[in-house]
Amino acid sequence: MVLAMAFDYDSWIKQAKDRLALLYQQREAISEEISSLERGIEGFGPLAKTAWLGPDAGITESVRQVLSSDPHRLYTPVQIRNSLNLKGVRLTQKNALATIHQVLSRLVAKGVVTVQIERGKNYYRWIGINGQDDVMKQSKRKKE
Repeated sequence: MVLAMAFDYDSWIKQAKDRLALLYQQREAISEEISSLERGIEGFGPLAKTAWLGPDAGITESVRQVLSSDPHRLYTPVQIRNSLNLKGVRLTQKNALATIHQVLSRLVAKGVVTVQIERGKNYYRWIGINGQDDVMKQSKRKKE
């Protein structure tokens, strides 16, 4: 004996259309909320210590801003990537960490960032043009 079950295509299509309509509504609501939050962050940004860079910020300038925001701190490339994500920078590169490493290499070559190797890891710190923002050098001068 063969059991045959009939598939109700009409019912499935109606359910799929209803679900699709709901998803379109949710997408519209999410887009509106994203726009509202971006405007709020942009508006309140000058009042906060942490700068919102936004999704269209350039990678080099964004890395510079992360590093220069706390010149006492040593950053790993992963920490820089995480900070960029928190600041709203859209990292669209296939390998964002490779791009961050390239940017850091260029900034070190320009002399605005110093690299320190500890336990086999590279740590980066902002020192500014000609070391003018090098807080470690400034604190040594104060001790002398």
